Amino acid sequence: MQDNLGINFTLQEKDYIQLFSNMPSLKFQKYKSVFTIVIINIVLYFLIMLYAKSLDFSSGQFAIANLVALAVLGTLTTIFLLNFRKKYKKMVFDISKEKYQELRGDELNLTLDKNLNIITINNRNIPFIEEDTLIINTPKNYFIYFGKKIYSNKVLIPKRGDDKYKNSVNELIDYLSKFKNVKIIESNK
Repeated sequence: MQDNLGINFTLQEKDYIQLFSNMPSLKFQKYKSVFTIVIINIVLYFLIMLYAKSLDFSSGQFAIANLVALAVLGTLTTIFLLNFRKKYKKMVFDISKEKYQELRGDELNLTLDKNLNIITINNRNIPFIEEDTLIINTPKNYFIYFGKKIYSNKVLIPKRGDDKYKNSVNELIDYLSKFKNVKIIESNK
């Protein structure tokens, strides 16, 4: 069995954007923000209804006030969520575009040292035994995330290539999947 495994590849910008958009820490922040927007609007709705109860409304007027408040806050929630989605996509696009510019045109050299359990990408060492590792398997790429923080290491490995390249990629993924701190998720995106 070979102690080192080398893979050379180039990245495409759209794949790199997808690497950042699938990043678990950014997805968690996105869902947390959406949850916060929805909860704030629900609390605001109930506060408005409590205020409306304190007024001397008849039951018909209270029902109308309830529907108006529900419609207004539902519309506001939708606007806030759509605006947040647009800004989130732009943020992910800008971050990935900036990071991609640093790598543009360069061929990446990925080496797996099985003795030290280190992945080296263009002279940058990534120890993967210490961190929780998430591998997302998409039809075109493998996205590997080391750690759960925003600035944790991440690796994109395309699946396109000749048979030797594909065998090397499969060997790398098989080797990583043997560790207990590695989780593999299948994705259709």
